Amino acid sequence: MVSLAPPRAYLPFVLIAGICTAGLGGCADLDLGGGDHFASSFEPASDAEWTAVTTTGFSGTSYTKEGGTLSFVNEPVRTGQVAVRLSNPGVPGVEEHAGLARRSPVPEEAYFSAYYYFPRAYDVAGYWYVLQFRSATTDQPDSPETDVHWGLNVHRDPQGGMVLGLAQQVPVDTWTNFLPVQALTLPIGRWVHLEVRFVRSATAGAVRVWQDGRLLFDIAGERTEGTGVLIWFVTNIAKDVAPGPVEVFVDDAAITSLSTRRR
Repeated sequence: MVSLAPPRAYLPFVLIAGICTAGLGGCADLDLGGGDHFASSFEPASDAEWTAVTTTGFSGTSYTKEGGTLSFVNEPVRTGQVAVRLSNPGVPGVEEHAGLARRSPVPEEAYFSAYYYFPRAYDVAGYWYVLQFRSATTDQPDSPETDVHWGLNVHRDPQGGMVLGLAQQVPVDTWTNFLPVQALTLPIGRWVHLEVRFVRSATAGAVRVWQDGRLLFDIAGERTEGTGVLIWFVTNIAKDVAPGPVEVFVDDAAITSLSTRRR
């Protein structure tokens, strides 16, 4: 995978901390990820849902790099008996990976969701990505330097809490970081639901992100895909994040057709 440099260009944002309104997505979990297109609960201790081959011949994978590990655990677990643990050792200066990827044709508009559990707060001197979308712009799907890339990254706010950022890379090393429409801190020691409405388009795509049902990002009119198949990553990609090990737990991931969830 291509190295993920910190985003550099910023767009304006409106700070609306602590306000819950219908226009901003409310405060209750929207539960958009019913999973009519894809669902994974990691039961029984397996990545088989991610690696299963579709009728059109596409599949996914679990992967690690530079000391990262992927394992199945019985605690913490949101539902069932198993969740997945993505862990990196936290070696300074090294980009470490542990994650899952699903490469399959998806609806032009769909919801992508998963529950995350952060066991503690981490310091992020470099970058830390926990969810990504990639689509190649050439016929070489294994050449990520040509990808259209979107990613949710974790960083620290001035008050010391962990918060999510949204970054776009088109083309390579040309970054835009979209700041949130409201300030939301990631919870520590409990499950948090991240949901993304992703509209694929070479010219007029859209990305909308909710954290526990509260609208965090609302981006439209951007390029969200290349010519290749969209790849969704539930991941832990970290460089200069401390202290190690850098862990995140994931459960109940899903892709839901937009036609079944009109929000």
